[in-house]
Amino acid sequence: MKILFLDFDGVLNTQEYRDVYGSSGAGIDKSRLPLIKSIVDATGAKIVIITSLREYWDKNPDKCEYFGKVINEVFAEFGLEIYDKTPVSKSGERVDEILEWIVDNPGIKNYVVIDDNDLKVSFLYKNFVQPKDGIEQEHAEKAIEILSR
Repeated sequence: MKILFLDFDGVLNTQEYRDVYGSSGAGIDKSRLPLIKSIVDATGAKIVIITSLREYWDKNPDKCEYFGKVINEVFAEFGLEIYDKTPVSKSGERVDEILEWIVDNPGIKNYVVIDDNDLKVSFLYKNFVQPKDGIEQEHAEKAIEILSR
């Protein structure tokens, strides 16, 4: 199984988008989702969300809160679905949450982390893509390259 660990703020939107639209639509700029779709289509990766908005999302759609339902609806418009979310770790550090998810889910063939925060730590370095202000084609291509190794 290939995994795409996906942040939202700074990846699925830009600062300009957030300034204009805030968190409407869960802060997802739909113009960025075709790039995520291209990664999924090219690699067969499953999406695991690492965004802070994951607290509103649940694998069981009936248990999703408002933003969780919006996330599902927006992703579905592009033929995308969320496979899972990372847990909240004791440390509250995203890197620890990703590592915990990896440990708890054996059988991962490869993974990529797309996050605007600097997560370039040892175990993530070769699997990390960092858009500075919204995912662009070059980031999608790098993610596909990583997942295709």
